[in-house]
Amino acid sequence: MKTQIALISSALMASGAALAGSGSVDTETSFETEQRSYESSTSGSGDISRDGISTELNREAEYSGPRGQASSSTALSSNLNLGDMVNAPDQAFNRMDEDSDGVLSKLETEDTPLADRFERADANGNAQLSSGEFDEFVASLGDNMGDDSDAGDEAESEFDEAEEEAEEEFGE
Repeated sequence: MKTQIALISSALMASGAALAGSGSVDTETSFETEQRSYESSTSGSGDISRDGISTELNREAEYSGPRGQASSSTALSSNLNLGDMVNAPDQAFNRMDEDSDGVLSKLETEDTPLADRFERADANGNAQLSSGEFDEFVASLGDNMGDDSDAGDEAESEFDEAEEEAEEEFGE
């Protein structure tokens, strides 16, 4: 399922030409033989903006065969934004550190705003982010997100312009 969420996030990033986007995917699978039947449905959705990424995945499945019946239902969601990282870096680090080994792998960050910034944050190039590397990276984000930051103002202005163009083009 993590792969499905990553795919949704990646698709959203690719479609985010105006630095914002949303998308969804729905699939249904079924097969039946004389002795067995299987049905499943999966739905996923997500949003990406300058503030972060949120994804949601729901899956239901049913199986029936000679040895019995089974069903399952799974719901998963993820929401992390750059503001969370800057305002509460320790909690953001712990949320991303899924295996609790004290470092972040590229895989653990793939459905977060850190995914496309991973190499830049990995100061020693060992393909892992220590809490120290994460803290340094987050501090640099905070510097660029302040009210008096020219870079932050410029990025926000560019985003607003792109958002207006998208609204004009798509009428939303």
